[in-house]
Amino acid sequence: MFSEVNLPQNIKLSIDSEKKVVRLDKFSNIVSFKSKLDKTIEFYSKNTKFIYFYLSDFSILKTLYNLKYKRLNIVFNLNEKNLKLLKEYKDFLKYFRLTAILDSVIKPDEIVMIVKFLHSMGVKSEITYDLFKTISKEDLENITNEIILNKELVKSVEPLFSFTNYIYRKKSKKPIDKTLWDLFKDKIDRFSYITRDGYVTISKRWDKRSRYLFNLDEANQTQNSSELYKELDAYEQNLFFKNLECAMCESYEICGAYLKFEDSKYDCEPFKTMLDKIEKNFDVFKEEKVA
Repeated sequence: MFSEVNLPQNIKLSIDSEKKVVRLDKFSNIVSFKSKLDKTIEFYSKNTKFIYFYLSDFSILKTLYNLKYKRLNIVFNLNEKNLKLLKEYKDFLKYFRLTAILDSVIKPDEIVMIVKFLHSMGVKSEITYDLFKTISKEDLENITNEIILNKELVKSVEPLFSFTNYIYRKKSKKPIDKTLWDLFKDKIDRFSYITRDGYVTISKRWDKRSRYLFNLDEANQTQNSSELYKELDAYEQNLFFKNLECAMCESYEICGAYLKFEDSKYDCEPFKTMLDKIEKNFDVFKEEKVA
């Protein structure tokens, strides 16, 4: 069973998954739009536990509200235009479950301010890898103090909330069930991302890099033969040969050498310092367990 499949609504990929993200694009005919949306919900509710809708244009939210759709899980990329629309739509945001994707268009030193604003609007945040990797030591320290060590605020931000869960499970001597590969949706054989033209990859991150497993129109849809699959599949096996520092690191169980995968010179010290600070200040969460 896949954990996530990102699909345009016109593709009928009948596989079981924990979660599917369906792209909703701009429309020219409201009747056709509603019919397509209703059929999508009906189709995927049979093999999916949670259905999310990614809005390519956040103004579609107003249409969903006017059509009386409520409690839908909505995902959208945050940018200057959508920040303005959030303020404009504030009176009906409560009718949806909203998650804003914070990508590299966001400046790292603005993350705290933006997360606090989104939280005040009842909107969750999800920080992508491409943004996370640009966060400086100083900004990550500020994020740790202002967001992660705020037990109410951190609940609404991923993967930051999962970092607190990691520390909780570690202190409780429970096995760590996720690594950064999972948190950033880059685990082979667990996540799938399907482009509008039918190319299948692991996550949006790899689509941006034009790295694919196969195309749905191909007669032989064997992802194991793709160069991307081989590269990802062999990385952990070759870790002791390529990056002994990662293989011996005590943070490996949560990182899985993810931060060094694309850039062997990436400085992991701020990340490890963050985990250490969470652990040293974990009494913040003692009244309410995060796991």
